Amino acid sequence: MKKVIMTLSVVLAGQIALAGGLWLNEGGNRGEGPGQLVPFQAESVRAVSITGPDGTTLHLERDNGEWVLPRSDGYPAKQSKVGNLVGQLTSIEPGLPVAHAESAAARFNVGDDSFERRVALTTASNGEVTVLIGKSAGAGRVYARRGDGDAVYEISFPAWEAGAERSAWFATGNVAVEPSRVKRVNLPEFSMERTDDGWQLVGESSTAISDSKAEQLVSRLARPSFTAVSAGEAPEESPAIAYEIVTEGDQTIRFAYYSSTGDGSPRLVRQGQPWRYTVSAEQLNRIREASPGSLHPDEQTAGAGGGDGQPSGQGTGSPSNADPEGRS
Repeated sequence: MKKVIMTLSVVLAGQIALAGGLWLNEGGNRGEGPGQLVPFQAESVRAVSITGPDGTTLHLERDNGEWVLPRSDGYPAKQSKVGNLVGQLTSIEPGLPVAHAESAAARFNVGDDSFERRVALTTASNGEVTVLIGKSAGAGRVYARRGDGDAVYEISFPAWEAGAERSAWFATGNVAVEPSRVKRVNLPEFSMERTDDGWQLVGESSTAISDSKAEQLVSRLARPSFTAVSAGEAPEESPAIAYEIVTEGDQTIRFAYYSSTGDGSPRLVRQGQPWRYTVSAEQLNRIREASPGSLHPDEQTAGAGGGDGQPSGQGTGSPSNADPEGRS
């Protein structure tokens, strides 16, 4: 009986040792956690690169204290967006790893060549750390690995905020005007102005127009969207369309769209700025098609919601903008 107990004890001890070894290999406690995932102070980071799973890479650099996009001729980036990203990464304390085995990188999608995001941070003294962001680990949590190690951690990080598309990082304040500040627009075929009674056509006060449609047009004119930007003055050719926006402070701002460019994409230039903004052909066409007739209230709803062409209870339909200056 004693021999049987002894034999079972030895087998059990072996099983425990084997399980313990596997646990350590796959993420058991190897001692203390790493402290900060990125051992830098946020203020010391001077460059960030983000690579997406398709290989698209975004580059950001700090220039005289301001974050810019060097591949877009140094155009300003959204300052708080970059600051938040750097601040989050440099403050993460991941604790103990969930895995260590080499195969874990592939399982959690944090491999050198297979990842959801690869974020590299470089300091002014040329220190560099790469963080590989992988699969979701639940709401607001992801798996991550330092590029110079094999430990996989579960961290709290909003990976969707670290996209590699440049257009998501452009500051819009250089080109945009807050629509609520616009009091008049002058298009080639007509002008309209904001009054106490809503928007009216200049010189045609008896012609009713829809406030909601006018607000949508103003938003489109004052806050154009763009997909790329480069340094440069206005092209020499005549614009496809140009218009003026007059703000509450009586500042007149001229915008001009050019349709004939080298790559076939229209460009937008705001007067007095050294930037050419790449816009869609659809955006240009919608502005060219604007007319007094396109602003008339819909017959079936005119009068149902205050005469602005909207059913009662609906808003203007103009897009929201929590950041009118476009720098955050």
